[in-house]
Amino acid sequence: MVSLRGRDAESAVLGRSHLGTHAVVPADDPGIAEAVVCDTFLRFKGLERPAVIVTDLGGVASRKRELRLYIALTRALDLLRVVGEEAAIRHDPVSAALLSP
Repeated sequence: MVSLRGRDAESAVLGRSHLGTHAVVPADDPGIAEAVVCDTFLRFKGLERPAVIVTDLGGVASRKRELRLYIALTRALDLLRVVGEEAAIRHDPVSAALLSP
């Protein structure tokens, strides 16, 4: 899971120890093979993952959001999901293009 917000900002996913029954770890944790990796877009830079879920779209300035979203989207090898309020997704032209018709 990739958060578009920084570590110090309020986040829907950062700082959790579990999502359901799955352990959550940061991108540099040695246990990433057995857990859900959940970190900021910057910490994912250069790290590809089979599946990426992008969260925390709101509260990020438009130009910054475009760059952060690009970094997050290009980390997905097979599956990409963007999770957020529809208004926040539609507000940004990059994420709006990902919406299903």
